Amino acid sequence: MSLKKYELIKEIGSGTFGRVWMAKDCGNNELVAIKRRPKWQNVASREVEAMETVRGEKGIIQIKRCFYSLTPGGIIMQNVVMPLMSRSLGTFIRENRALRKHNSAHRISPELVKSISLQIVEGLAALHLSGYTHRDLKPDNILLMDVDGSEGNFPNINICDLGSSKKLMKNDINMPYVVSRFYRAPELLLGSCEYSEKIDIWGCIFAELLALDPIFVGRCPGKQRDSRVDVAKQGADEPFQILKIFEVLGSPNENDIKLLKNMIPKSINKMLDECIFAFKISSISWFEILDGFFTNEYVFIQRIISKYFFQGETAD
Repeated sequence: MSLKKYELIKEIGSGTFGRVWMAKDCGNNELVAIKRRPKWQNVASREVEAMETVRGEKGIIQIKRCFYSLTPGGIIMQNVVMPLMSRSLGTFIRENRALRKHNSAHRISPELVKSISLQIVEGLAALHLSGYTHRDLKPDNILLMDVDGSEGNFPNINICDLGSSKKLMKNDINMPYVVSRFYRAPELLLGSCEYSEKIDIWGCIFAELLALDPIFVGRCPGKQRDSRVDVAKQGADEPFQILKIFEVLGSPNENDIKLLKNMIPKSINKMLDECIFAFKISSISWFEILDGFFTNEYVFIQRIISKYFFQGETAD
């Protein structure tokens, strides 16, 4: 299929795995998003394979079609056509953070936090049941589609950017340098190469919806900003990320330290069991909701859906 079928309007995002454009389908005038990247060898990208696997699943951005085009310089480009969403969850959080500057009491409503969180969990459940782990879940990789603005109508949520996703097999050795640092689970920070899909349910995004700021911002003392280049080249901030987790959740005790020594972990073990930072919504804490989330075997994500925090909730 030729790119001429689409009119590229403007670039709306970019990352490791390509650039995203707002485009118009010249056949029906529909506005869509097209993710473009150079084609790799003679196979479809892992992202396309993952998106095809979860086609039709709720809570995950859907692929409309994938086609290839040729640049004037002779480079074959992969083009993934997707629905055009309103904005990212990261943008939504930043908008609310800006509102808080003018009104210190401003927060995202508990009902909206519940709706967003449930939809994220449902999307992850579908992804994990398909065999894939996302490996880069963060607010900027979650998209919102605003609906009718009347009260009680919450935005639809879709997990996107499956470029880092992978089917993890037992006893496989996997690269631990995945997931953006502020959202990286402790076992990854400690160098585990034998992690599972449970790294996707570390819980930072739920907390950020409540606090309107990332809760684990670990930086080398003296750094004024997060420099991705410095982190990539020097790793200077990495040790301070795990220290920030301890600062927020509490210091590990002697037993925890013994567990830490064995981390190259298969799970987070019980390191956080007693020092979990419990946010409250309607007097229910996230720790109570997850009920053993941070124990030897993280709960499977289906259990999160069934917990009483979400009873009676739907993603509609």
